[in-house]
Amino acid sequence: MTDLVLQEAWHLRNYEALMQITLMLKDKPLSSVMHMEIAKDAWDALNRHYEGVGKQTITYLISDLFQGMLSNKIALENQLNAMLQKNQILASLGLILDESLIAVAMLISLLPSYGTLRTILMTQDRKLDTEKVINEVLTEEKCQKEGTSESVLLVRAGKGVKSPDKKDKKKKKKCTHCGYTGHTVDECCKLKASQSEAATKADNKDKSSEGKESAKVTSVHEVGFETLCLFLAKELLCNDALLHCWIIDSSASSHMSSHHEWFLHYRPLAALKQVYLGNEHHVLAQGIGQVIISASLEDSSINTGIIQNVLYIPDLNSNLLSVA
Repeated sequence: MTDLVLQEAWHLRNYEALMQITLMLKDKPLSSVMHMEIAKDAWDALNRHYEGVGKQTITYLISDLFQGMLSNKIALENQLNAMLQKNQILASLGLILDESLIAVAMLISLLPSYGTLRTILMTQDRKLDTEKVINEVLTEEKCQKEGTSESVLLVRAGKGVKSPDKKDKKKKKKCTHCGYTGHTVDECCKLKASQSEAATKADNKDKSSEGKESAKVTSVHEVGFETLCLFLAKELLCNDALLHCWIIDSSASSHMSSHHEWFLHYRPLAALKQVYLGNEHHVLAQGIGQVIISASLEDSSINTGIIQNVLYIPDLNSNLLSVA
């Protein structure tokens, strides 16, 4: 094969390569290579062009990821997915970020109304990942839209939450003790409270030497870690009738529950907290979090709410709502 034939073959391949490059370009990058005759020169020019644009893109994406603020006018799921897409673009440009950094970026971009959720997730011991953050944020978004987040008040549930079957079932229930609908006598908190009070009075008569066992102010003993005061009678430690009820206590220093499965968001305490009862006994609080509560009203409707900063105390046979 002569040199002339080889040269013609090279020109043909060069022409085809140059055509492939120029046909794939938009107007702006095309203007920088349209007058070039050699495909390699055009390719090198494009590399220089996009290298500069790539650095600018990286700067923009990093700034947007860690300084941007999410909006409540757009679905959070779309905005969080957009953050994941920006991370993928950064990876394609050669900058690979740890997933936990993207998870942190998501948390710091949340609105102030998500402050409690941000604190809970940021203080967890295990490494953050984007999937968990997205799931928790979307759950919180749903709660806020339903009006059940960041509140200890019971709020009316929205229409369509209950199915007709459940509604009919609730209406059929009627307590033979208090006369209210929505529960039966074996579920009646009023009956359980009166039974507990009667048992307490009988016990006090048999143990008059021990003095009155009602709630009283206790002293906090010096211990090696933080203690809490709870003004409550010792009956809460032994009365199973109150295990599934909530008691409103104006003397309780914190909300408390013994049901770990009730917690919507939960984190263990770094150090166990001693909670002293009125009889100078103490129990240990192991964690803290949010608990969903519900209540049946006279019209058979169900109200729900979220209680913040509830202590988890396994040995407490009751659930307390502090109104102190």
